[in-house]
Amino acid sequence: MEIILQKATELGVAKITPIISERTEVKELNLERANKIVIEATEQSNQLSPPEILKITKLKDFINNLNKTSKLFFADVNSKERLKKEDIKDDHSKTILIGPEGDFTPNERKMILENNNTISFSLSKNILRTETATISAISLLNYSYDL
Repeated sequence: MEIILQKATELGVAKITPIISERTEVKELNLERANKIVIEATEQSNQLSPPEILKITKLKDFINNLNKTSKLFFADVNSKERLKKEDIKDDHSKTILIGPEGDFTPNERKMILENNNTISFSLSKNILRTETATISAISLLNYSYDL
Protein backbone atom coordinates (compact mmCIF):
# COMPACT_ATOMS: atom_id res chain seq x y z
CA MET A 1 0.00 0.00 0.00
CA GLU A 2 2.90 2.35 0.69
CA ILE A 3 4.04 2.21 -2.94
CA ILE A 4 0.51 2.94 -4.14
CA LEU A 5 0.19 5.94 -1.81
CA GLN A 6 3.57 7.30 -2.87
CA LYS A 7 3.25 6.80 -6.62
CA ALA A 8 -0.41 7.86 -6.84
CA THR A 9 0.54 11.07 -5.03
CA GLU A 10 3.51 11.71 -7.31
CA LEU A 11 1.22 11.19 -10.33
CA GLY A 12 -1.22 13.81 -9.05
CA VAL A 13 -4.32 12.02 -7.78
CA ALA A 14 -6.69 14.08 -5.64
CA LYS A 15 -8.19 11.30 -3.49
CA ILE A 16 -7.26 7.78 -2.47
CA THR A 17 -9.91 5.37 -1.18
CA PRO A 18 -8.67 2.06 0.23
CA ILE A 19 -11.28 -0.58 -0.66
CA ILE A 20 -12.08 -3.88 1.01
CA SER A 21 -13.15 -6.60 -1.40
CA GLU A 22 -13.59 -10.32 -0.88
CA ARG A 23 -9.95 -11.01 -1.80
CA THR A 24 -8.36 -8.06 -0.02
CA GLU A 25 -5.47 -9.30 2.10
CA VAL A 26 -4.66 -6.24 4.24
CA LYS A 27 -7.82 -4.83 5.79
CA GLU A 28 -6.33 -2.06 7.93
CA LEU A 29 -4.50 1.16 7.19
CA ASN A 30 -2.26 3.11 9.53
CA LEU A 31 -3.67 6.53 8.64
CA GLU A 32 -0.88 8.42 10.40
CA ARG A 33 1.77 6.56 8.39
CA ALA A 34 -0.28 6.93 5.17
CA ASN A 35 -0.53 10.69 5.63
CA LYS A 36 3.21 10.94 6.27
CA ILE A 37 3.88 9.04 3.01
CA VAL A 38 1.62 11.27 0.91
CA ILE A 39 3.01 14.46 2.47
CA GLU A 40 6.58 13.35 1.65
CA ALA A 41 5.56 12.38 -1.89
CA THR A 42 3.75 15.69 -2.33
CA GLU A 43 6.87 17.61 -1.33
CA GLN A 44 9.15 15.40 -3.46
CA SER A 45 6.98 15.90 -6.56
CA ASN A 46 6.72 19.67 -6.01
CA GLN A 47 2.95 19.74 -5.57
CA LEU A 48 0.98 22.12 -3.40
CA SER A 49 -1.35 19.76 -1.57
CA PRO A 50 -1.42 16.04 -0.80
CA PRO A 51 -4.30 13.81 -1.89
CA GLU A 52 -7.10 13.22 0.56
CA ILE A 53 -7.01 9.71 2.01
CA LEU A 54 -10.56 8.59 2.59
CA LYS A 55 -11.61 5.98 5.13
CA ILE A 56 -11.46 2.31 4.21
CA THR A 57 -14.71 1.27 2.58
CA LYS A 58 -16.27 -1.93 1.30
CA LEU A 59 -16.45 -2.30 -2.47
CA LYS A 60 -20.26 -2.37 -2.49
CA ASP A 61 -20.43 0.88 -0.49
CA PHE A 62 -17.81 2.48 -2.73
CA ILE A 63 -19.80 1.64 -5.88
CA ASN A 64 -23.12 2.71 -4.33
CA ASN A 65 -21.71 6.05 -3.13
CA LEU A 66 -19.91 7.06 -6.32
CA ASN A 67 -20.70 10.51 -7.61
CA LYS A 68 -23.31 9.92 -10.33
CA THR A 69 -21.45 12.24 -12.72
CA SER A 70 -18.07 10.60 -12.16
CA LYS A 71 -16.67 8.14 -14.68
CA LEU A 72 -15.36 4.94 -13.13
CA PHE A 73 -12.35 3.61 -15.04
CA PHE A 74 -12.14 -0.06 -14.15
CA ALA A 75 -8.80 -1.71 -14.91
CA ASP A 76 -10.30 -5.09 -15.71
CA VAL A 77 -8.05 -8.11 -16.36
CA ASN A 78 -10.97 -9.71 -18.23
CA SER A 79 -11.52 -6.81 -20.62
CA LYS A 80 -10.22 -6.81 -24.18
CA GLU A 81 -11.04 -3.12 -24.66
CA ARG A 82 -8.39 -0.43 -24.85
CA LEU A 83 -8.94 2.94 -23.25
CA LYS A 84 -10.22 5.53 -25.74
CA LYS A 85 -9.30 9.20 -25.71
CA GLU A 86 -12.95 10.20 -26.03
CA ASP A 87 -13.69 8.37 -22.77
CA ILE A 88 -11.14 10.52 -20.96
CA LYS A 89 -11.43 13.93 -22.62
CA ASP A 90 -14.38 15.52 -20.85
CA ASP A 91 -15.10 17.48 -17.71
CA HIS A 92 -16.45 14.57 -15.67
CA SER A 93 -14.50 13.63 -12.58
CA LYS A 94 -12.55 10.43 -13.02
CA THR A 95 -12.17 7.54 -10.62
CA ILE A 96 -9.82 4.62 -11.22
CA LEU A 97 -10.60 1.23 -9.71
CA ILE A 98 -7.82 -1.34 -9.37
CA GLY A 99 -8.47 -4.83 -8.03
CA PRO A 100 -6.66 -6.64 -5.25
CA GLU A 101 -4.10 -9.38 -5.78
CA GLY A 102 -6.15 -12.23 -7.24
CA ASP A 103 -8.61 -9.74 -8.77
CA PHE A 104 -12.24 -9.18 -7.90
CA THR A 105 -14.60 -12.14 -7.61
CA PRO A 106 -17.06 -12.72 -10.47
CA ASN A 107 -19.90 -11.26 -8.37
CA GLU A 108 -17.86 -8.15 -7.53
CA ARG A 109 -16.91 -7.71 -11.19
CA LYS A 110 -20.59 -7.97 -12.17
CA MET A 111 -21.52 -5.30 -9.60
CA ILE A 112 -18.80 -2.96 -10.91
CA LEU A 113 -19.84 -3.42 -14.54
CA GLU A 114 -23.52 -2.81 -13.72
CA ASN A 115 -22.65 0.78 -12.78
CA ASN A 116 -23.75 2.91 -15.75
CA ASN A 117 -20.66 5.13 -15.62
CA THR A 118 -18.13 2.28 -15.63
CA ILE A 119 -15.60 2.10 -18.42
CA SER A 120 -13.88 -1.28 -18.35
CA PHE A 121 -10.47 -1.45 -20.01
CA SER A 122 -7.39 -3.61 -20.24
CA LEU A 123 -4.02 -2.36 -19.03
CA SER A 124 -1.94 -5.18 -20.46
CA LYS A 125 -2.10 -8.68 -21.80
CA ASN A 126 -0.05 -9.60 -18.73
CA ILE A 127 -1.48 -9.84 -15.24
CA LEU A 128 -0.06 -6.96 -13.21
CA ARG A 129 0.46 -6.62 -9.49
CA THR A 130 -1.87 -4.12 -7.84
CA GLU A 131 0.94 -1.58 -7.40
CA THR A 132 2.00 -1.84 -11.05
CA ALA A 133 -1.59 -1.64 -12.28
CA THR A 134 -2.17 1.50 -10.21
CA ILE A 135 0.85 3.28 -11.64
CA SER A 136 0.01 2.14 -15.16
CA ALA A 137 -3.66 3.19 -15.00
CA ILE A 138 -2.97 6.63 -13.54
CA SER A 139 -0.18 7.24 -16.07
CA LEU A 140 -2.40 6.14 -18.94
CA LEU A 141 -5.23 8.47 -17.92
CA ASN A 142 -2.80 11.36 -17.32
CA TYR A 143 -1.14 10.85 -20.71
CA SER A 144 -4.41 10.45 -22.65
CA TYR A 145 -5.96 13.47 -20.95
CA ASP A 146 -3.01 15.67 -21.94
CA LEU A 147 -3.17 14.73 -25.64
